[in-house]
Amino acid sequence: MIREIPVRMDRPVLIGGLPGLGSVGRIAASFLIRELGAKRVAVLYSPHFPHYAIVNSKGVVRLPRNDFYYWRGGPDGAELLILTGDCQPQSPRGQYEVALKILEYAKSKSVNLIAMIGGYSSEEKQSPKVYGATNNRALMERLKALGVEIDVSGVPIVGMAGLIPALAKSEGLDALCLLGETVGYMPDPKAAKAVLSVLKGLLGLELNLSNLDPDIAKMAELKAKLKEAERRMEGAMRRAVSEGPKYIS
Repeated sequence: MIREIPVRMDRPVLIGGLPGLGSVGRIAASFLIRELGAKRVAVLYSPHFPHYAIVNSKGVVRLPRNDFYYWRGGPDGAELLILTGDCQPQSPRGQYEVALKILEYAKSKSVNLIAMIGGYSSEEKQSPKVYGATNNRALMERLKALGVEIDVSGVPIVGMAGLIPALAKSEGLDALCLLGETVGYMPDPKAAKAVLSVLKGLLGLELNLSNLDPDIAKMAELKAKLKEAERRMEGAMRRAVSEGPKYIS
């Protein structure tokens, strides 16, 4: 079910970033909403979302949801419809049903391109690469010109980031997904920044990506603390083993 505030749109680009590996998509979408000042225009609820209520700081509950935000701006009147949310559907059937609902809404708003964002499982790197896939070969050539890699191994893209672009073809919509390299076990704003850099070039957006640097620095500090804690734990375990068991009789 989608509840919307009627807004006239011409031919916006839909950018989707939902929770997933390294929270790459959600971080990127949230950054765009905050940086551009996009306004929420629709909310999607589904029985395929997790069966819990979200409680805010005042004790008020609400259902898990996906949100659509709209922005028009720039010298050429560019339009973005940004999708983000609390969760993804919890079952394969739910993934398909919600994906089709999103595409139905996109068509009703005359969306002319869909760009889904997610994470690509990898070892930690100083400069994460961005991998891409599309339902249109000409679009892939544009991505490659921006430095986007193709995963020639054919690893499946799990979740909405892969499913929506694949389903979009049958709906007559051009679509792509951009995946930032991430270890994936914690939020990764560095990978999100790499993906946003590609989107910036692809769509001609005016974005100050340096505004993500404080978040990147915080995560680097947190990772360093976690590694130090792991090092100390491993040292304690080695000492315990070398000292051998102790008995009290």
